[in-house]
Amino acid sequence: MKKLDLYTFIYNDEALLPFFLNYYSFVDRMTFIDSGSSDKSMDIIKTFATPTAPTVRICQTGLTWWDHEVLHEYRNNIWQDSKYDYVLFPDCDEVFYHSLGLRDFLEESESDVFAMEGYEMVGEFPLPGTKITSIRKGVPFYPYNKSTLFNPKCDIYFPNAHLRYTKTTNISLGQVKLLHYRNLGFEYMKFRIQRERDRLPKDCKYRSFHSDKELRERFKNLSDNARDVI
Repeated sequence: MKKLDLYTFIYNDEALLPFFLNYYSFVDRMTFIDSGSSDKSMDIIKTFATPTAPTVRICQTGLTWWDHEVLHEYRNNIWQDSKYDYVLFPDCDEVFYHSLGLRDFLEESESDVFAMEGYEMVGEFPLPGTKITSIRKGVPFYPYNKSTLFNPKCDIYFPNAHLRYTKTTNISLGQVKLLHYRNLGFEYMKFRIQRERDRLPKDCKYRSFHSDKELRERFKNLSDNARDVI
């Protein structure tokens, strides 16, 4: 059976972590790259780390703000010594999905890199104990056509989260879907905006975010245009 090695960035993700851990429980190892979470994220991960669960590791970046350059260094380097068959590097709000089940699909795949088909998923925040994939509607979103599922033995480099440079031609195109669960009702969307703003330097030009009215309009627009994705 192929071995699957997962890495993800987290910061105050207690709301989504239970769904993330439940979905990716089929992997063999999880590495959480934390930047000083102050909520219950660490407790949730440590509770999940049982003898029957995947091996769990936690590393701290030491960052007190969102530093893209440092985090991209992690994205390109932390998995370099992996001896596993595939590396998965989703964000904490991303699901790598295949209708057969991702592990079963990867078990039969001979591809080295998976250029995924990205979707902005939309719905109300899921109830505790349900699956994140109970939210089935979304809209295609090209920036999430990422390739953060790959064989660590191949020559691959990520200049940012969305692009990849690789010399391999053994690439799977669109067979795996990347489902981005960010737009989960107004309150959660507002929480995310505030969290992201608080992590940016005060002189950052990106600190100007949507108003409540704009967020509600965004959610409505996405909902009106969403279709069944899974």
